[in-house]
Amino acid sequence: MDMHSEAVRCYIALTKKRATLVEGKALFKLGEINEFGRGETPKNEKKALQLYLASAQTGYTDAEVAIGRFYEEGKGGLQKDKNNALKWYKDAAKKGNKSAIEVLDGKN
Repeated sequence: MDMHSEAVRCYIALTKKRATLVEGKALFKLGEINEFGRGETPKNEKKALQLYLASAQTGYTDAEVAIGRFYEEGKGGLQKDKNNALKWYKDAAKKGNKSAIEVLDGKN
Protein backbone atom coordinates (compact mmCIF):
# COMPACT_ATOMS: atom_id res chain seq x y z
CA MET A 1 0.00 0.00 0.00
CA ASP A 2 1.46 3.38 -0.93
CA MET A 3 1.66 6.37 1.45
CA HIS A 4 -1.28 8.17 -0.19
CA SER A 5 -3.58 5.17 0.16
CA GLU A 6 -2.57 4.72 3.80
CA ALA A 7 -3.19 8.41 4.51
CA VAL A 8 -6.64 8.21 2.90
CA ARG A 9 -7.47 5.08 4.93
CA CYS A 10 -6.42 6.81 8.17
CA TYR A 11 -8.41 9.93 7.27
CA ILE A 12 -11.55 7.88 6.63
CA ALA A 13 -11.14 5.97 9.89
CA LEU A 14 -10.70 9.20 11.88
CA THR A 15 -13.66 10.82 10.14
CA LYS A 16 -15.88 7.84 11.00
CA LYS A 17 -14.74 7.96 14.63
CA ARG A 18 -15.40 11.71 14.83
CA ALA A 19 -18.87 11.26 13.28
CA THR A 20 -19.69 8.57 15.83
CA LEU A 21 -18.65 10.85 18.70
CA VAL A 22 -20.67 13.75 17.28
CA GLU A 23 -23.66 11.44 16.90
CA GLY A 24 -23.26 10.26 20.50
CA LYS A 25 -23.17 13.81 21.83
CA ALA A 26 -26.19 14.79 19.73
CA LEU A 27 -28.18 11.82 21.01
CA PHE A 28 -27.17 12.71 24.57
CA LYS A 29 -28.32 16.32 24.14
CA LEU A 30 -31.66 15.11 22.76
CA GLY A 31 -31.90 12.86 25.81
CA GLU A 32 -31.40 15.86 28.10
CA ILE A 33 -34.08 17.82 26.24
CA ASN A 34 -36.52 14.95 26.75
CA GLU A 35 -35.51 14.24 30.34
CA PHE A 36 -36.09 17.78 31.53
CA GLY A 37 -38.58 19.05 28.94
CA ARG A 38 -37.14 22.05 27.18
CA GLY A 39 -38.61 24.46 24.68
CA GLU A 40 -41.50 22.87 22.85
CA THR A 41 -40.44 19.37 23.94
CA PRO A 42 -42.42 18.00 26.88
CA LYS A 43 -40.70 15.99 29.60
CA ASN A 44 -40.47 12.32 28.56
CA GLU A 45 -38.10 10.24 30.68
CA LYS A 46 -38.70 7.00 28.77
CA LYS A 47 -37.68 8.64 25.50
CA ALA A 48 -34.73 10.25 27.27
CA LEU A 49 -33.59 6.82 28.44
CA GLN A 50 -33.82 5.44 24.88
CA LEU A 51 -31.71 8.35 23.62
CA TYR A 52 -29.15 7.92 26.40
CA LEU A 53 -28.88 4.20 25.60
CA ALA A 54 -28.32 4.98 21.91
CA SER A 55 -25.72 7.57 22.85
CA ALA A 56 -23.94 5.13 25.17
CA GLN A 57 -23.72 2.64 22.30
CA THR A 58 -21.53 5.17 20.47
CA GLY A 59 -19.19 5.31 23.46
CA TYR A 60 -20.38 8.66 24.80
CA THR A 61 -19.61 8.38 28.51
CA ASP A 62 -21.86 11.21 29.72
CA ALA A 63 -24.75 9.04 28.53
CA GLU A 64 -23.45 6.15 30.62
CA VAL A 65 -23.51 8.42 33.66
CA ALA A 66 -27.07 9.49 32.86
CA ILE A 67 -28.15 5.85 32.58
CA GLY A 68 -26.52 5.14 35.94
CA ARG A 69 -28.48 8.02 37.42
CA PHE A 70 -31.71 6.69 35.90
CA TYR A 71 -31.09 3.32 37.57
CA GLU A 72 -30.15 4.98 40.84
CA GLU A 73 -33.27 7.17 40.89
CA GLY A 74 -35.70 4.75 39.21
CA LYS A 75 -36.40 7.04 36.26
CA GLY A 76 -37.58 6.37 32.72
CA GLY A 77 -39.61 3.33 33.71
CA LEU A 78 -36.64 1.60 35.36
CA GLN A 79 -36.80 0.09 38.82
CA LYS A 80 -34.28 1.49 41.27
CA ASP A 81 -31.24 -0.73 40.99
CA LYS A 82 -28.04 0.34 42.74
CA ASN A 83 -26.03 -2.53 41.24
CA ASN A 84 -26.90 -1.55 37.68
CA ALA A 85 -26.30 2.11 38.52
CA LEU A 86 -22.82 1.26 39.80
CA LYS A 87 -22.10 -0.80 36.67
CA TRP A 88 -22.85 2.18 34.43
CA TYR A 89 -20.89 4.60 36.61
CA LYS A 90 -17.91 2.24 36.71
CA ASP A 91 -17.95 1.73 32.94
CA ALA A 92 -17.89 5.50 32.40
CA ALA A 93 -15.22 6.00 35.07
CA LYS A 94 -12.96 3.37 33.44
CA LYS A 95 -13.09 5.53 30.30
CA GLY A 96 -12.06 8.61 32.28
CA ASN A 97 -15.43 10.33 32.74
CA LYS A 98 -14.89 12.83 35.57
CA SER A 99 -18.55 12.95 36.62
CA ALA A 100 -18.62 9.18 37.01
CA ILE A 101 -15.40 9.24 39.04
CA GLU A 102 -16.90 11.91 41.32
CA VAL A 103 -20.09 9.89 41.78
CA LEU A 104 -18.10 6.78 42.69
CA ASP A 105 -15.83 8.74 45.04
CA GLY A 106 -18.93 10.01 46.84
CA LYS A 107 -20.20 6.46 47.32
CA ASN A 108 -17.06 5.27 49.11
